[in-house]
Amino acid sequence: MRPKPGAQSLRYKTPVEVALTSLLVLIAGFSLAIQSLPGTVGLWITSVVLVCILVRNREDGTLNQLLLAAVPFGAALARAGVPWQVAPLGVGALWVVWRGGSWAPGKHWPPVSLVLSRRNMGLACGIAVSASAVMAAWIKMSELIVFLPAVASSTAGLVLISLFNAYTEELVFRKASLQLLTSKGGAAPAIVLSALSFGVSHYSFGIPSGLVGALLALAFGLALGVLFLRSQSLILPVAAHISVNITALVLLR
Repeated sequence: MRPKPGAQSLRYKTPVEVALTSLLVLIAGFSLAIQSLPGTVGLWITSVVLVCILVRNREDGTLNQLLLAAVPFGAALARAGVPWQVAPLGVGALWVVWRGGSWAPGKHWPPVSLVLSRRNMGLACGIAVSASAVMAAWIKMSELIVFLPAVASSTAGLVLISLFNAYTEELVFRKASLQLLTSKGGAAPAIVLSALSFGVSHYSFGIPSGLVGALLALAFGLALGVLFLRSQSLILPVAAHISVNITALVLLR
């Protein structure tokens, strides 16, 4: 029987499409880990090709794919001193302008009672406290020396940098990755794959970095993935992420 036209016909469920979407998610993380500009550009071109193959509608699916494809381009920009976050945020801004000021037409915000439920807020606090403690321990043990931008010397600047980084990473590795992956499979594989990409992205230049840092980021990504799917919103994952970023920046100042 031929499927009826509508939302269900737009869901990508063939093995090939699932594999290509998973590859798109992983490329986002690997592009931030490799140190070769030609390699980064190659991953960006690959991402663009994948998006062209996967695009089927003009709602959230397309936006999420474009956000992921923008990460390798941002990684290439980072070699010139431009923060990689500029690329996906720029894509998001252009999308909103193109859609006439609407991020996701026809979509409804989850109820506040769900987003800020006691269980979700408790989980967010637990993640923030434990991850901040682990971050502090890692910085102390690694004796890391980082030259922070001058704006980080003020409290307002520190908060802005933390928000800038946290929101972009959650937008890419939670919203975009998990919404695409869960539309094609179960929640558990989606959380693991998005967390793996998030962990890999920290290997070379992240804080924390290195193999241990990537594993710590992977664990953090698993927890944030659960929180995002439970709350159906970026609010609590971003808040927990900001607290960890602020901890790191305060200790590195």
